Amino acid sequence: MDVLTDHNYPIPTDETWNVTDSTKLQQYMDCPREFFFNYVLGWRPDRPNNHLHFGAAVHIAMEHILLNGYSDESIIDAWMKFNQYYRLEFDEATDEIFNPKTPDRFLSMIKQYCSIYAGDFNKYRVMTINGKPLTEISGVVSIDGYYDIYFKMDSVLQRLNDGKIFSLEHKTKGGTFSRQWRDDFPLGVQVGTYTHALYCLFNPEDVLGVTINGLAFKKTKAHMFEFERLPIWKTQSQMQAWQVNTVTWLKQMEDDYAKLEYAKDSDEVMTAFPMNPRSCTKYFGCPYHDYCLAWANPVREAFQPPMGLKVDFWDSRISDDEKLTFKL
Repeated sequence: MDVLTDHNYPIPTDETWNVTDSTKLQQYMDCPREFFFNYVLGWRPDRPNNHLHFGAAVHIAMEHILLNGYSDESIIDAWMKFNQYYRLEFDEATDEIFNPKTPDRFLSMIKQYCSIYAGDFNKYRVMTINGKPLTEISGVVSIDGYYDIYFKMDSVLQRLNDGKIFSLEHKTKGGTFSRQWRDDFPLGVQVGTYTHALYCLFNPEDVLGVTINGLAFKKTKAHMFEFERLPIWKTQSQMQAWQVNTVTWLKQMEDDYAKLEYAKDSDEVMTAFPMNPRSCTKYFGCPYHDYCLAWANPVREAFQPPMGLKVDFWDSRISDDEKLTFKL
């Protein structure tokens, strides 16, 4: 899907419009207007997001222990990598504000995690391609020969007892695991995308699917952490349902871009990327809620982000010199 070539839009464009990954598509499904503000205009908060930055630091540390083992030395090295990245945005004075998601808590968590899952290296190995380990890999895969979807997987592992392959995806959260948390993943775009990418990389008969590696940080000192691994193995018919559903939403997104091309400042209402009012209170609340209330036609306001926002386009691609990248 190329929404930029031979198109003329009434607002500034960006090359990332042609980069659709699971995160962007899921937000489009939740609310097309939120997608418009976030990914079409590229309006994002001008302050760092602690939840996202903390999660990115966790991924850096988890990659290290997957590649180097769960020894005490490896744990300390992983924590140092975590701390170095985390402190780029948040200094020690902020730790009390963001407790329990702090470097000290993470060190305690990773020690407990490595103790609980000490047997991992007797059960799994990190897959490699051309000698490069499959951790933090990115790529783009065709869904139906027309629509592509980008992906970035945390790790690809192989079970030693039967050779079966799966992706282990790290997910951090505050509080405890709930039914809502468990039910959110199996039908989500991301799990299907990663499974599809694995089918393209390996023999589908060898692919299991995705395991969600849940890491929960709790405020109680008696029980500070919870860990849960949620395996999601999809059947062929379930993957066909994912493909049909994903293509349907991508087609709808493409139609909204087509409507946007004909939008004008003089229009009373912007018909492209409509609002879904049922999503306004999801997670921590939508940062664009007030703009939806104030602007029936946001095309008129598209050239300057409001105070507290900046233009910062999300791009899930990783450059070839950083990590292993695939075009499938």
